[in-house]
Amino acid sequence: MHPDTFLLRDGDRVVFAGDSITADPVGYTKLVSDLVHAAYPDRDIIFINAGAGGSRSVDLQARLETDVLGKQPTWVTISAGVNDVARFVTNPAEAVTLKEFQSAITDMVSRLQTAGVQVGLLTTTVFEHTWRSAEEAQWVNELLVPYNMWLEEYAAEQALLLVPMWQAFNEALAEGRARDPNFSLTADGVHLNDVGRSLMALTWLRAFGFVW
Repeated sequence: MHPDTFLLRDGDRVVFAGDSITADPVGYTKLVSDLVHAAYPDRDIIFINAGAGGSRSVDLQARLETDVLGKQPTWVTISAGVNDVARFVTNPAEAVTLKEFQSAITDMVSRLQTAGVQVGLLTTTVFEHTWRSAEEAQWVNELLVPYNMWLEEYAAEQALLLVPMWQAFNEALAEGRARDPNFSLTADGVHLNDVGRSLMALTWLRAFGFVW
């Protein structure tokens, strides 16, 4: 009998807050839900997808009350940052600076904790060279570094659960491309393929102490 390290308990309601990667109907949120229900059939755990395509941290902040708190969650995981930084390339007027990102995340965490909700923060996934151009993908990945470093520091400082997507994706890409130069975790440079979806789900579950 393995020790019960899984953080989700009977009666928990989990809301995934995020962008199009979270909204993906066959993405990591579905895999997480399916695996949890298969491994823990005795626990009544409800998963709610609050992802919306194009969402930046400030957009999640704006819809937190209706799309997240309104679902009466016991747990919320927040996945933001990819669109905040991508806008520096696609629409600079809508880009979210690091300071604005920090403000949005800290406000959401404060409001969730005030409501008695437990919070997990996801670091971002990565941009691959097939997104627009290799040069632009490299540039936005470099821009993401301080956002992810701050998320790691803030989570540790506030004793929040951290789901290390940035680390997992970079390690998988490095190891995968050492074997196969065409190895990829995305379908278009940012949105995930099946391998990327699986990696994201497993990284999320591992952070929550999931044991099969």
